[in-house]
Amino acid sequence: MEHSMTRSLALRVLSVTDLHGAVMAHDYFTDTVDPTQGLTRTASLIRAARAEKQNTVLLDSGDFLQGSPMGDVWVAAPERLGAAKMPVIEAMNTVGVEASTLGNHDFNYGLGFLRDCLAGAAFPVVCANVAAAPLGATPADDRPFLPPYSVLERSFRDDTGQETTLRLGVIGVCPAQIMAWDQRLLKGKVNARCPVEALAHWVPRLRAEGVDLVVALCHAGIEDRPLSERMEQVAVHVAAVPGIDVVLAGHQHMVFPGPRFAPSPHVDPVAGTLSGKPAVMAGYNGSHLGVIDLQLEQGPGGWRIARHKAEARPITGTGGVPLVVDDATLSARMRPAHEETRAYVARPVARASTLVTTYFVPVASSPALGVVAAAQAEFVRARMAGSAYDALPLISITAPFKAGGFGGPEYYSRIDPGPATMGDIIDLYLYPNGMTALCLSAAALRDWLDRAAGMFRHVPEGCADAPLLNPAFQTYNFDVAHGLHYAVDLGVPPLFDDQGNRRPGARSRIRDMTLDGAPMDEGQRVLVATNSFRAGGGGGYPIDGGGVRVGDWPISVRDVLMAHVRQRGVLGDEPPADWRFASQPGSSVLFPTSPLAGDDLPDLPTGRPERVGLRADGFAEYRIRL
Repeated sequence: MEHSMTRSLALRVLSVTDLHGAVMAHDYFTDTVDPTQGLTRTASLIRAARAEKQNTVLLDSGDFLQGSPMGDVWVAAPERLGAAKMPVIEAMNTVGVEASTLGNHDFNYGLGFLRDCLAGAAFPVVCANVAAAPLGATPADDRPFLPPYSVLERSFRDDTGQETTLRLGVIGVCPAQIMAWDQRLLKGKVNARCPVEALAHWVPRLRAEGVDLVVALCHAGIEDRPLSERMEQVAVHVAAVPGIDVVLAGHQHMVFPGPRFAPSPHVDPVAGTLSGKPAVMAGYNGSHLGVIDLQLEQGPGGWRIARHKAEARPITGTGGVPLVVDDATLSARMRPAHEETRAYVARPVARASTLVTTYFVPVASSPALGVVAAAQAEFVRARMAGSAYDALPLISITAPFKAGGFGGPEYYSRIDPGPATMGDIIDLYLYPNGMTALCLSAAALRDWLDRAAGMFRHVPEGCADAPLLNPAFQTYNFDVAHGLHYAVDLGVPPLFDDQGNRRPGARSRIRDMTLDGAPMDEGQRVLVATNSFRAGGGGGYPIDGGGVRVGDWPISVRDVLMAHVRQRGVLGDEPPADWRFASQPGSSVLFPTSPLAGDDLPDLPTGRPERVGLRADGFAEYRIRL
């Protein structure tokens, strides 16, 4: 009896995601080497991973353009794209990225700038769920903004050394919420579908082209819950789409497989599977390289995955100890752009009248948020003059972008008294969110503040040294309102869950909400100055309730902030936010912050925070009495 041998082939899929323009291992705000970031460091991992296996492919899952001052230099002079490539695009070309998709932040500078940047890419950029506006009745009727997918034909060697051609289908999706977050730039030009709906249409067509393997570049994170209309982290559902073999996730700035994700029916954080499919998420800013080793076997029905191994390789170890050095080739190529960026961020623009930090933003008023709130309020009040909203009370709401959390004990903003540079101001507002104004009821404003209060755990009466922060709540989603007084009652469980859904039977944690000393009626209307990301519900905020978008300007909050600071010539003396924790005698909480925070202790109603010690993860811990 004759037996046929099954052909097998080992394929290594390498993944980067959420590069955010972080080409160099450098913190431009402190002008120091930062070993925790940079494609120059990831490139060393890429080189090593390729040397270990003969069959490799390198893919990217989006959010590559925005996030670094190096990119800001080019955004300030977009005409340069006609003669040279955006630095991060040149870097991706250099390390050999073979396909990419778009993330939500890749739209932040508008479609024209995006197209000009992509023209320099030596690799296909695909996106299946963004189409020219208006959307068709079904995905089949859409006019795609970019090709939904690409077929990469690669010559590999099987396990016997025989050369064979594999056809890899690469398809990408980004959050449909881009239409809310960047409405001012995208409305009427493109539109976005639910990623899962789009994939259900396009994957069968990709399969029909005779591909051997389908890899989904999924710019979305991981949550194991039923698919809903506003769901943002849809990677589990993307993996469940028939015909998809591998998922390269992103957007969440987390690492998968890994301990930050709990096991659940559709998530295996040890084996590295989502809905049973091999998957990886490679952190952000080049912090990790995703590696999925696939053992493929060829049978009568074509190639299939017989087994796999997934991991995310870090560029730093415990305590931020570097595990790799810069890739010499990429570093040399990017050196001119690097030096230009250093000069750009060093330009003085104003003077800080006091120490400005984000060390204690989650527990006390901070000049770091005060200057942003003041700039927003000034802009909106001027634009609303003479309108039907001119007489309404104005509340300005903003959040810290660098305040520890997943970023680690060094991830904070700090401006010392004296000259403040361009880099200092950029550091206070990292993202080019648009300037937006809403008209809200006081009831909707209370919900907004309750969502922000999800930053804090429930602390029962009389509990001593309870952990304060909810580790699932990103610090950049902690909004602080300037222009009214309120208190947060930690003795009450959060009104909203971690995804922003109202908990059945829960009640508000917001107490004593007053305006100019008077209690606010729930139906009272206020004007709110905020950003386009939050106005679109970003961060799971219930902005829809009782809200009307009354202003949406083609200018970023960062530009508003820069103009405000330059015009005044000083920052740090803006009116503080007026909020506190509700009194809870006999209770205390432990709050982690930067080990450098000792010279910036705020005055709280119960006294200054008391330093407890240094934690194993590098954060300094402080006791706050309630």
